[in-house]
Amino acid sequence: MSKKKYPRLTPKEVIDNLIALGFLFARQKGAHKYYKDQTGHLVNVPMNWDLIDDTGMKSIIKNSGKTRKEFYEATKTSAKKL
Repeated sequence: MSKKKYPRLTPKEVIDNLIALGFLFARQKGAHKYYKDQTGHLVNVPMNWDLIDDTGMKSIIKNSGKTRKEFYEATKTSAKKL
């Protein structure tokens, strides 16, 4: 069984990674929380999903301005999923 390129994470795991990468909570609109870093990258995290799918993870990583490896290795929990 092959691993997916973008392993699925829960919204809480995504937020933990963003915080570890220096992002801070910016605002919330409905079921979406927005996190921003000092360079101006803004990331939208959908809180109403149990697990964020490949497309969602790809978008979050792209918006964070980090590489896939940098993002997943930000915390031990997500690094295990690589």
